[in-house]
Amino acid sequence: MRHADWGERLATAGLAVLMPDSYGSRGLGSQCGVKDLTVRASRERVADAMAARNWLQQRGNIRADSIALLGWSSGGLTVLTAIRKERAPTDGKPDFKRAAAFYPSCRSQSESPSFAARLPLLILMGDADDWTPAAPCSHLAKAAQGRGEQVGLVLYPGALHDFDHPRLEVKERENIAYSASGTGKATVGTNMAAREDALKRVKAFLTAP
Repeated sequence: MRHADWGERLATAGLAVLMPDSYGSRGLGSQCGVKDLTVRASRERVADAMAARNWLQQRGNIRADSIALLGWSSGGLTVLTAIRKERAPTDGKPDFKRAAAFYPSCRSQSESPSFAARLPLLILMGDADDWTPAAPCSHLAKAAQGRGEQVGLVLYPGALHDFDHPRLEVKERENIAYSASGTGKATVGTNMAAREDALKRVKAFLTAP
């Protein structure tokens, strides 16, 4: 529902939307409870993003130099990995223009001494997220800004994981492979104030010249 809602809103704003399914296309369901992943954000999912970019750039109705990346949670980590400087495309075609990541797990990238964002990045998350905590993303953003990279972080007070979902009652999820507490549990739910701000902010970010 969240992805469909975003897709419809972005399309209404005049943006073409392509949503690759890295899991379903490989016969897999949700991977939130899987520890030994076979489809990883750092490899297969980045490859899917690059393949999607290539496919879009072959279409006559798409501006090849105006393609952006958008991802949620594990997809957000995919975004962080895909925009590293050493991951820049080498096929001679225009790179992604910009990227936005909702509540990604930033720890691996924030602890990587070689992380550097090659294009504008916007990270959006709740400061009460107990699935993918905000602290590593805050560290990553501050370090990137110190190097002169265009990395912005928006922290929504009291917001949880999945805060931008159209209508998700606050609840506790179980059987999560990697949660901040290590208990396999995390709290998720819509925060309407954060959602409304994110809808406006991301649209403005993606359509900026």
